[in-house]
Amino acid sequence: MRFGIVGTVSFLILAMLLPGLAGGAVPSDYDECILELIKDVNGAQALALALPSIENVCRDKTGHKSKALSNEEMRQLQGKAKAHYCSSGDFSGEIYNGNSNVTVSEIVFEITATIDERKVTRLYRKDVTIKPQTAVPVYFRALECDKSIKITSWGLNSAKGY
Repeated sequence: MRFGIVGTVSFLILAMLLPGLAGGAVPSDYDECILELIKDVNGAQALALALPSIENVCRDKTGHKSKALSNEEMRQLQGKAKAHYCSSGDFSGEIYNGNSNVTVSEIVFEITATIDERKVTRLYRKDVTIKPQTAVPVYFRALECDKSIKITSWGLNSAKGY
């Protein structure tokens, strides 16, 4: 079968466009993925909030998946947090990653509180990027503001990293 010049050129153009039309080409590397996803984020504050999630997506797309931290790696995470539940319902604090070769990509907090004289434990997952031997601030919405809520304990339940 003969395509001719027009047929060949049309085929080549279609071959180049199909990956983009099918949901976007798979990025060739992690940095390219980051640049592609942050181009639509407006403002430094929005970027700071979105970047940990964007980094996790790009790690997954480029085959650099996070794994659950071992018990020894978990012991290297230290931090302190403060509940602001009567003013805003928020938790904030700082987590230090004492590991020398693991970047933490996700943390799960466990918060136990007494609500109407009933003990309740909840888990809160947060995407983060905590490079080895650095500390970063963390923030998440935990409990509704209610004077009857008393937080009895909190801590890191689990974490992932790469």
